Amino acid sequence: MQLAVVHHTATSNNYSSAQVPAIIRSMQAYHMDQLGWSDIGYNFVVDRFGRIWEARSGSRNRAVIGAHAAGFNTGSVGVSVIGNYVGTSPSSPAVEGVSRVIGWRLASAGIAPTGSGTYTSLGSNTIPRGRTVTLPRVVGHRDVGATSCPGSLYDRLGTIRSRSNAWFVTSNSPRGHLDVVSVNGDRVTIAGWAGSPTSALPVSVQTYVGPRWRITAANGLRLDVARVHPAFGDRTGFRVTHSGIPPGEHRVCAYALGDGPQAANTTLGCRDVVVK
Repeated sequence: MQLAVVHHTATSNNYSSAQVPAIIRSMQAYHMDQLGWSDIGYNFVVDRFGRIWEARSGSRNRAVIGAHAAGFNTGSVGVSVIGNYVGTSPSSPAVEGVSRVIGWRLASAGIAPTGSGTYTSLGSNTIPRGRTVTLPRVVGHRDVGATSCPGSLYDRLGTIRSRSNAWFVTSNSPRGHLDVVSVNGDRVTIAGWAGSPTSALPVSVQTYVGPRWRITAANGLRLDVARVHPAFGDRTGFRVTHSGIPPGEHRVCAYALGDGPQAANTTLGCRDVVVK
């Protein structure tokens, strides 16, 4: 995840809070049934009340490629405000919602929203395929294509970058996932990955099998994670075995321990296992 693209949906601004799910479902039907896409083109949408909605399935925890900015879909996250903002100002809650989701999503890749980067176009109607351009990390759709999108939201990009960076800074808790829990006799093995968006040091992972716990460093080779989260490096894996577990059902959990200001512990996952 290297870039955030801000959009508006160019639909009605006159909707109630209760109508938003139906609006999103209608958007999905249009994108899939009329345009032939696999899901909604945007990764996230934000309503005028500031609420954030996952639009393209899986976008909350994976680098899902959207269909929101031709030539720049790969490696970007598309965030769209529901409504038409040509000649109309977005609400303050909507701007804050966009800022919040962008700051959080770029933090998962260790990318500061206030910076800039170099990108190679895969082909848009303004930037030919193969051309390399330097862009801010947070842009409007019109920066990469011939469109009026995102309307007056474009004038708020400075605020969005600044507020996104505030969310980025406070979102420095570690990330990760509990991938495997296996039982072999009285031994329970727990494996997964954990990385920090703000530290090059290995994240400490605390694992529990019932009341028993251990702390280990997430420093095993995980090239698959590095491809999705390059800022974390390729040493984010952990594997730990708890031995001598008595027969019965046990709750297994793994936590990545936060290290640094405002860094909270992160629950990587929990499973229930039976030792026979």
